[in-house]
Amino acid sequence: MSKSSGPAILLYPALPQETLLEVHPRLPADSTRRVCIRILCGLLLSSGIGLLARRRQSLSRSGLAGAIVTGTTTFGLGGPSWGLSLIFFFVSSSFFSHFRKKDKARTAADKFSKGSQRDFGPGKNSL
Repeated sequence: MSKSSGPAILLYPALPQETLLEVHPRLPADSTRRVCIRILCGLLLSSGIGLLARRRQSLSRSGLAGAIVTGTTTFGLGGPSWGLSLIFFFVSSSFFSHFRKKDKARTAADKFSKGSQRDFGPGKNSL
């Protein structure tokens, strides 16, 4: 029989630590456990923040799904610094999107509404 040089598989997690096989020859079991915990934390955080944003109408359904995938991946693989940076960006951009929403709507209505008269499309000065 030939020996394989690929990663070993964790077969019996209930055995004492010295009898466990490593998940990967270069990656200790503790590192794998930490990554799994970070992915789980990322899933919980991104789901919670995404659901809150969905309730506040900052995200659509597809936006919620994208936020969960992005948040889980970023926090799980990038660690807390990347995850917290993403959370800060999302929360601050959502805040500023809703900041003075009535004033922005009124300004947009004044600048971009046509009123009751409809025109052909090009501006008066374009001919």
